[in-house]
Amino acid sequence: MSWSRQHAVVLVVAASTLAVAACTSSSATGAASSSPQPSARASRPAELAEAHAVYVVVDHSSSAWQSYPRLYSARLVDGTGGPLLPEGVVTDRVEASSDGSVIVYDATPAVRRGSSEAGGPTTWWWSDSTQTHAMTTMPADVLSLAVAADGRSVVVVAGGARSGAVPSVARIDLVSGRSAPVCQGCVPAQKPGFDAHVALALSDDGALLATSTWATDQSSGFVGSRHSTPTTEQVLSLPGGSSRWSSGTAFCTPVTIAGDGTLVRGCAKDEAHPVTLNEVTGVLGPAAASRPTGLPGYESGPLAGGWWYASGSGDASGPLTISRTTALTAASSTVIGRWPGGQQIEALRLAEVTRVAWSGPVPTAS
Repeated sequence: MSWSRQHAVVLVVAASTLAVAACTSSSATGAASSSPQPSARASRPAELAEAHAVYVVVDHSSSAWQSYPRLYSARLVDGTGGPLLPEGVVTDRVEASSDGSVIVYDATPAVRRGSSEAGGPTTWWWSDSTQTHAMTTMPADVLSLAVAADGRSVVVVAGGARSGAVPSVARIDLVSGRSAPVCQGCVPAQKPGFDAHVALALSDDGALLATSTWATDQSSGFVGSRHSTPTTEQVLSLPGGSSRWSSGTAFCTPVTIAGDGTLVRGCAKDEAHPVTLNEVTGVLGPAAASRPTGLPGYESGPLAGGWWYASGSGDASGPLTISRTTALTAASSTVIGRWPGGQQIEALRLAEVTRVAWSGPVPTAS
């Protein structure tokens, strides 16, 4: 997870009938597909020469809409691709199953140029390579989510965005929409009046959940946001949420958590320093050991037999170099792709969803 993504400025979006239309669209797609089961591949992608990724980038080119974050897909080796959703549909967050078969993302209408409208509901959707469905049972104030490895459910942390309330943690089935509590009080509340943040990683077997929580304050005039509380990390056993490991000494967010308790995370000294990957082993035992890798952690994720990571320059609007590594070391790293610069890429996730059969509403600029 990128550090810049954690501190993304909240966008104000226009009021719309999107929520009502989303429910209508969900019914329509459900009727069209008698068994809307997400398709799934057997494992994580291993051959990256033809692999793809989804990501969010701010679109400044529209003459009809104010600049807004938009969902794209591109080839991993060179960044060639295009938008997945129609013009005017804002996407701020996207997550993918670790096998790359399913993506889950939010959608809101863009704000028209010259408009002073503000507010509006956010809707959530899931897509695979052939279908798109609205997630009408997603809770309000989603702080973070993680897609199960098989792409059939999501673990969602919601609530307490600024109220100081303890967030809820639930697992939602993508097909039925049924929600079941995962744990009670396992994700700590943040200070009232501050922005709560949560980052998640879910093990492939669904038995471990790595969490990172912190609060930020945007009242100081600082461009973006700064930490107002230390980052609290946990590894929880599911179901139930019993804590197996915790730490509060660094600015870290989880990238992957393996079933054996190996945690890969992105860490930085503070908001002004770059993120690098760090490996923690022995999380399930009596003594965990942390190892800095020195590898960039701007964006990263799991692969079959290893990890991938992206490195850039400056504020990451420069060219991106994407590498794979088998042992989280520079010696085991191989460059697999280079992307041109000129845009601020966020939420880069490996996913084989290269087109979306969009069934939601399309905002009009008139």
